[in-house]
Amino acid sequence: GPRRGWRTVSKLAVRPDGGKEGGALEIGLFAPGSHAIVPVGTGDRRPHKRRRGAAPAAAGAHHPSIDAAVDVIRCACRRVGVAPFV
Repeated sequence: GPRRGWRTVSKLAVRPDGGKEGGALEIGLFAPGSHAIVPVGTGDRRPHKRRRGAAPAAAGAHHPSIDAAVDVIRCACRRVGVAPFV
């Protein structure tokens, strides 16, 4: 919100990690002037295990609830093999 500068509504892109066909699914924002994905979330690549990883470049851009939801969705999609749009 306005007091902390978080986005509370988000429209995110889903693409292959690294932009290559067959790459793992990544969720994030488009980098300025490109279709390259800047990952969002907390960096917790295994939220169901509660292990913390390195924070993505866009960490903190969204409300913490959105970041946590992105982590869970990313993990679930990768686990069941959801193929990203190329």
